[in-house]
Amino acid sequence: MIQTEGVIKVLPKVLGAYDSVEPSALIATLFAGVSVLFLVLVFFFALVLLIGTYVYSALALQTIAKRMKHEYSWFAWVPFLNTYLLLDISGLNPLFSILILLPIILTPFSAIPVLNFFVLITNASAAICIVIVSAIAFMNLCEKRGLDRMLGLVSLISIGKLILLGILAWGKDRKK
Repeated sequence: MIQTEGVIKVLPKVLGAYDSVEPSALIATLFAGVSVLFLVLVFFFALVLLIGTYVYSALALQTIAKRMKHEYSWFAWVPFLNTYLLLDISGLNPLFSILILLPIILTPFSAIPVLNFFVLITNASAAICIVIVSAIAFMNLCEKRGLDRMLGLVSLISIGKLILLGILAWGKDRKK
């Protein structure tokens, strides 16, 4: 068992604190500093993961578009245009990508009390539609690449979507 009394007596001297500083305050300050350091590390880890996922998704979507001989495969790197590209190469109407803009446009109106409930219902409905249209788009892509259409439902799971993008981009063509 660690003797905390010896640590409490020595810690202020090691850190250059004066005798007037309470040891409990010093320990609380150290704990706060370690907590902030932990939060910063978690933030940077999440940021690296986010950028890596975006680059992987864009590269895979660009590869799929090139394999499907789409003229504007570089759309994969531009936000909102990548959704347009996904819908276009899957054979759906690319104007469905406007559904993504609907919550962004309507959210500021939720500050108006009368419109708050309407905006909430509209945003929830748009989110459900986006998920359904995205799943149908991946199902169509799977079918066009010669895979089972139901494999597109894997895109409803986040990690499954990344794996499916990799299969569609760099997998063998099974189309007859």
